[in-house]
Amino acid sequence: MKLASASEIAAEAWSAGWEPDPDLTVSQWAGLKRKLTTRASDEPGVWRNERTPYLVEIMDELSPRSLTQRVVFMKCSQIGGTECGNNWIGYVIDHAPGPMLMVQPSLDMVKRVVRQRIDPMIAESETLRERVAKPASRDGANNIYLKEFPGGQLIMTGANSAKSLRSMPIRYLFFDELDAVEHDIDGEGDPLSIAEKRTTNFSRRKIFLPSTPTIKGLSRIHRQWLQSDQRRYFVPCPHCGEHQVLRWRDDDGTYRLVCDRDAKGNLIPNTAKYLCEHCGVLIEERFKAEMLAGGRWEATAPGDGKTVGFHISALYSPLGWVSWAEIIEEFLEAKDFPEKLQVFVNTVLGEPFDHYAGGLDVGRLAGRLEDWPRLSVPEGVAVIVKTVDTQGDRLECSAIGFGAGEESWLIDYEIIWGDPGADETVWTRLEEWWRREYLNAAGRKLRAPIMLIDRGGHHADAVDRYVLPRQRRRVFAVVGRDYLSRPGLAMQSAAKKAKMQLWLIATYACKDRILSRLQIELPGPGYMHLPKWIPEQYLEQLTAEKKVIVRDRRRGSKRVSYVVTGRNEALDLTVYALAGLFILRTFIAPGVYTDLSGLRERIEQGQPAEGPPRRRRVRHPGYQRGHPL
Repeated sequence: MKLASASEIAAEAWSAGWEPDPDLTVSQWAGLKRKLTTRASDEPGVWRNERTPYLVEIMDELSPRSLTQRVVFMKCSQIGGTECGNNWIGYVIDHAPGPMLMVQPSLDMVKRVVRQRIDPMIAESETLRERVAKPASRDGANNIYLKEFPGGQLIMTGANSAKSLRSMPIRYLFFDELDAVEHDIDGEGDPLSIAEKRTTNFSRRKIFLPSTPTIKGLSRIHRQWLQSDQRRYFVPCPHCGEHQVLRWRDDDGTYRLVCDRDAKGNLIPNTAKYLCEHCGVLIEERFKAEMLAGGRWEATAPGDGKTVGFHISALYSPLGWVSWAEIIEEFLEAKDFPEKLQVFVNTVLGEPFDHYAGGLDVGRLAGRLEDWPRLSVPEGVAVIVKTVDTQGDRLECSAIGFGAGEESWLIDYEIIWGDPGADETVWTRLEEWWRREYLNAAGRKLRAPIMLIDRGGHHADAVDRYVLPRQRRRVFAVVGRDYLSRPGLAMQSAAKKAKMQLWLIATYACKDRILSRLQIELPGPGYMHLPKWIPEQYLEQLTAEKKVIVRDRRRGSKRVSYVVTGRNEALDLTVYALAGLFILRTFIAPGVYTDLSGLRERIEQGQPAEGPPRRRRVRHPGYQRGHPL
């Protein structure tokens, strides 16, 4: 066999260099060259576009042949958005090189993503391994924050670092989880705007913004999606063939996912089916793969011609991922708890959560008042929390009972008139009220195991004098804060005055729960029972605050704030009661107050709530350390 000469080899290589690159899109490249690893996926192996057909058009809009400059993807969790971006990264390295920036919410997230996704993706692909500099290179061309390759480089940084966001020009921007990012970084403004400024030198730039939304009015990915052509994925009904968007429910409140009920009327999630809006036939989930394969994206708004937007929910999740039954189960668990319901709306439906539309209808609340005597304990109450709100000329006091699922009943409400800062009899009467006991339906006496007193205002010293000698009896001073530095409804203050234990209360989180629970119509978990004997102004005070979205004129960002429209003592007392229950369950006696249903049963059987009191050990008068006595 005749060997080729050096000149022939050079000529062949020169000719091959003039051949154009294959006209691949991102989705085609992924189907040919992307491999998923066990570190990044439950389904390792070659990437299959037919598994997630709804991602194909999103990836192809990121390809050079598309004139689109910005791709917005408002989505639920675990639907493939981040892997879609990772495919784009691999495509850029291998097929369309250029300077690229990947932004994660924080530098810690960058490290996690690189180790779990980017590095394994490169290691599993022979093509990418050949193009990306070796990790051991002395010039630092391959590390956690930088991957260099012929014709470009991939820079990876956190949105919490303004300096790295504005350092150099880039052609490609992959900004992941936009709604998890602060609106202002290091006083330099919006991190997305800072990063996008770096792409202005490139006429064929590409910007990819995948994110799960958060709160309506504050969600930045939702705002970006509204500015796009708002594409939705229409899938065919296997029975009539008509295309439709899979929705959780219609504008009139009709739920599209339906299921059977058992003999007690409870939903059976594993019988879930989708109700076709065209033919009215129930679609079984086994048809989902067929529906996804026949689906198509359709724009529902004009857009600006440069930005395309996609929205998808977990209803489209491929078989073996999130099932329709699991979606119903999660909704049933979350529907009565606003903090859980927001997670469901954001991460399952992929929609911004809207519970800030404004106050509650006092007339509707008045129509559901119940008839039980004041100072009596309705059936269902397991523990009572007492709270006190300090005012200039009075103390306002309430006793609220809680049962299973944090269902609550107002048991006592009293106003103690007098100047708390000058009139000692005010505190004498409060002591009498604190010792007050209440009879339940079984004739057993219940007493509150905790009382919280508002320390704000002008009477902090008077509150401290009352609380200090009573802390062992769980009488605590509290101060409200909009937000806390830790999760939960309350935390101990780092600053303790005169050895006094002070609790900080997360007022916004408590008010979110209260105003959402007041909208629950049927008794059960979270429902707030209110008696007919409450003063006329009580309901107005309970609904006197409205959550609104305000704009920071200096920074141009938005934030959530509660606006007071009248007297709000009843709302404050209820806030402290929720916090008091949280303190009991989290810090003081979690083993006793976590299961309120079990606690109520023990009380009805005549057992003490917290068991017999612990006996203090009394040492012999002649005791000495090491002495046999």
